Amino acid sequence: MKKFLLWTSALLLSPIVLFLVLTMLLYIPSVQNFLVQKVATYLSETTNAEVGIGSVSLRFPLDLSIEEAKFIKQNDSIANAHDTIADIRNFVVDVQLCPLFSGKVVVDNLEVNDAKFNTDGFISALRVRGDVKRLKMKSRGIDLSEETVDVEGVILKGGNVDLALLADTVAEDTTKSDIRWKINISKIEVNDTRLSFHTVGDTIMAGAYIADLDIDNTHIDLGSSKYNMESLRLNGSKAHFDQRFAPRVDGLDFNHIALDDIGIDIDSVCYEDPKANLVVRKFCMKEKSGLQIKEMTMPLSLDSQKVVIPSFVLSTGDSKLTAKCSMDLNAFEERNPGRFYLDFGAEIGKADIVRCLGMLPRELANYYPDRPLSLRGSFNGN
Repeated sequence: MKKFLLWTSALLLSPIVLFLVLTMLLYIPSVQNFLVQKVATYLSETTNAEVGIGSVSLRFPLDLSIEEAKFIKQNDSIANAHDTIADIRNFVVDVQLCPLFSGKVVVDNLEVNDAKFNTDGFISALRVRGDVKRLKMKSRGIDLSEETVDVEGVILKGGNVDLALLADTVAEDTTKSDIRWKINISKIEVNDTRLSFHTVGDTIMAGAYIADLDIDNTHIDLGSSKYNMESLRLNGSKAHFDQRFAPRVDGLDFNHIALDDIGIDIDSVCYEDPKANLVVRKFCMKEKSGLQIKEMTMPLSLDSQKVVIPSFVLSTGDSKLTAKCSMDLNAFEERNPGRFYLDFGAEIGKADIVRCLGMLPRELANYYPDRPLSLRGSFNGN
């Protein structure tokens, strides 16, 4: 009887023991690298691509580090040409073990260093490529059952991202989805990062350089399409927009815009269709024409019936504009129009007029007075 119980216990415990032994083997470096090389070889053969991983380190419980990971695809259109889909010098992820048993994923650290990427056909009508010096994220929890994501912080440094349209039109997405995820991000920091966008044939080119961007307390509810952001601060940044084949003109050229020293401070951002609110605390910039905005402040609220700007202030080096506005969205309907109210005052300097219009004719420039042009107006009605 004792032998029977002993053999029965051994048979019942053998799968558990085998599982524990296999688990322990996964923490042996030589076994880790053997399995990884086998997986890389299999992927290379099945995808007709070059897949390589320098080394892998897995420490208890789920602290994973991957060095020198590459995915290089053969370019069928050009003989002996290759496209690097991914090239990552270092990838680190540290996941807590115990929360996994309750359906939560807690990431103590996720870090990517010196990475290059290229979608190269994985996204229809759009190609995204670039490189990232450092991307770091920490999550307090991803609840798979409740569909919630709680991110403590995201840091991006030294990024260079290029987006290119591969077709003039993008196919309409007819896929029906019921996404109800709620995403909370306490802090987003972006430094020394470049973004660029261009259409087919580089007809339109736009880009931005982000020197220092901080975003605090972002809440996204995909189920109800509700978005909130406590504050956004941008400093020392640049932006440009070019319609490549449009002729260039003197002064402020809306087809060829180049902005420098951009500073933005926005808070209390809320959007829940059809309502939207935000407060612009600061906006400043310099344009290549010489026009400079030193200050712009504006609260704004919008709903399905009305847009309201209770106070608007804009100052340049030579001019100042103040305004108040309230407008019903049906103010310009032919039947039963709503109301429209605008009250404004402006002092427009001669130098700003020259900057916006380009070189004035000499006779006009000589006769135009140096004192500011004063404008006062009030409109009320429909």
